[in-house]
This record gives sequence, C-alpha cells and structure tokens, in this order.
Amino acid sequence: MSKLNDLIQKLCPDGVKFLCLDEVSEIRSGWGFPNKEQGKKEGDYPFFKVGDMNNIGNEMFMFNANNYINVDTAKKLKCKPAPHGTIIFPKIGAAIQTNKKRILTVDSCYDNNVVGLIAKDIIVPRFLFYVIQSIDLMIFTDSAGAVPSIKMLH
Repeated sequence: MSKLNDLIQKLCPDGVKFLCLDEVSEIRSGWGFPNKEQGKKEGDYPFFKVGDMNNIGNEMFMFNANNYINVDTAKKLKCKPAPHGTIIFPKIGAAIQTNKKRILTVDSCYDNNVVGLIAKDIIVPRFLFYVIQSIDLMIFTDSAGAVPSIKMLH
C-alpha cells in the first residue's frame, strides 16, 4: 500500500472524495523561449527550463534560474507568469523519466518543455505536490512517437 493510501486509512477512515487533476489545479503549459531572449542573469521573472531542475539548490524548490526576463519580454512572449507555489515538471523527452517535480518559489515563467500545476483554492499546494510526487509521470506519456511526451493531463 502506498504512503498516501496509508494516510487516508489512518486519517480519513470514512474515505475521501477523489477529484480529477483539472478540478484541483489549473494545468498550464509553458511558453516558447527564443534563443535571443535567453542568457540574461537579472530580470523581473526567472524563466526556467527543464535543465534548471538540476541546478544545485533546486532539489525541491526552484531557487536558481539560468535565465531571467523583464515584464516587457514576458508580454512579448505572451507569458503569464505562474504564481509561486506552482508545481512544475518536464513534459517532453527523456527528462520525463527522471520524475522531477519542483515548486516555484516566486512568480515565474517556464519554457514549453515544462508543464505547471497551479493549485486551486480547494487544495493545499504542498499537499498537491506530495500527491504528484507519488505518481510516475510516465503513465501520462503518449507512446505513439519516438520521443515520450505528456499530451493531456486530467
């Protein structure tokens, strides 16, 4: 039995209501990030890429970004920064198999190889993170192509 199931048995003996992911969170894909906008070390928002999940200090919370953008660039890229507390993870390629899930510490943008889950008021963001931690991202992949990708989450 999983740790989550153990906690449900212990703390909620009458059971719990199970909801779909889109009922408890906004599922938000990332944005294109042209090379000419990359490389800035300061700005209004960090712009995270999948590789940033490997930065020292980013083991659970995203503190360190390799790229930043300003408000004008965010508007140009049509990036609506995701709020702090958003859970991010890879959605394309072999990085999915690493099962890395991270939490944004500040309002941030992230590239289109990343997906974010923004907790709705119905759920505590940290609880959502722990639920997502217990799930293997590979179950969401579309195995039709050579490169694994997460097409749709529910």
